[in-house]
Amino acid sequence: MATSAIDTTVATDHPHTVLDGSETPSKALSASRMASGRYWMDRPDAVAATLAECASHVPPGWRPLLARTLVKLLAVVEGRPARRAAVGQLQVCVGGAELWCVGVDETDDVVEGILLKMARSSHHVCKCCGRRARPRRASDLTDDDGRCIELASVLCPRCAAPWLLQHDLRRLAQSMALLRRLNLPIAPAQIPVLLRAHFRQQADRLGRLRGWQVSAVRMSPQAFLDWARDWQVFSAQLVVDAWA
Repeated sequence: MATSAIDTTVATDHPHTVLDGSETPSKALSASRMASGRYWMDRPDAVAATLAECASHVPPGWRPLLARTLVKLLAVVEGRPARRAAVGQLQVCVGGAELWCVGVDETDDVVEGILLKMARSSHHVCKCCGRRARPRRASDLTDDDGRCIELASVLCPRCAAPWLLQHDLRRLAQSMALLRRLNLPIAPAQIPVLLRAHFRQQADRLGRLRGWQVSAVRMSPQAFLDWARDWQVFSAQLVVDAWA
């Protein structure tokens, strides 16, 4: 019977890598085969070796979760040839908001339960640092073709803050050309959510400088462009974890 190592597939922009160290540009889910013909769990220090090969694709915050799952799988395959064969050909998949596994062969309820617990647990573990987290979504971005992009990640508040801010800064940059063409006063509703408080503050400051008695809620087109350019300078210096 042919045997295989665990395969890792990344459902993101990362390349696909099989756990025997070889690389392929394909993102298809296909079992890899170790040169020795053994399963991944047959190697010395199997969990550590598997994690090392996953390190380029599995986010650091999820690696302890994957390690615990591998230990559980090792514990339930002894004396079960069919289960062992199925576990030996599992594929580790990394998405924006979930860590999961799929099998080449059908797995039984015990293995399915272990894998389901890992997938569900990944929804609450920050993929960057491992702290308690929740799924985050950023939408309404448009790519070069004008299509909507939805981004998903699982991040703690500390790791989510720069990621979400980066998203809003991109939205601001994309809106500048349109708002410049409209050449109309800019209202807070036209500003990404995380930047609105600062926008209101600056609009009010500009109004007071002009001697207005009523708090300003809009900016002139030129004042908006000056304000947005300051944020562009900040955006270039913003550090966001590459795993976010």
